[in-house]
Amino acid sequence: MHELLKHALNYTIMETLLYAISGIASALAGLNFIQFFSFRAQRKKINAESQQSQNTADAGKFENLEKEIEFLGKLVEKYRAETVAQGEQLKFKQQDHERQLKGIQKLLSKEVGQKKYAEHHICLNTECKDRKPGLGEFHTEDPIIQTEL
Repeated sequence: MHELLKHALNYTIMETLLYAISGIASALAGLNFIQFFSFRAQRKKINAESQQSQNTADAGKFENLEKEIEFLGKLVEKYRAETVAQGEQLKFKQQDHERQLKGIQKLLSKEVGQKKYAEHHICLNTECKDRKPGLGEFHTEDPIIQTEL
């Protein structure tokens, strides 16, 4: 009987141990299940925080790009204004040079006309050494002579 009692006691201990181990395994499995969802929620939170910090960094980059675009726009406007001003100055200089060239051209035409008139109408003897004025020296302000150019 002692052995039977011993055997029953071993069986009970084994059964209790089995229940305890299965209870512990169930608890650990439940803990793992809860841990899985906890880690998953924590991972989502970390991802959201990193995305938020990335968005903040991107917003900073965007703001810097906007400032750079604004600066470059002002720089382009400045250069455009300078170019327009330089173009106006060049246009004014060109008009002034054209006016001067017309004046010089008019003066040259007048001088050439006066010399041709003098050489052909004042003295008909082009070989004459006593000719007054000499060839190429005649000058006048007579408007009639100027129109015969």
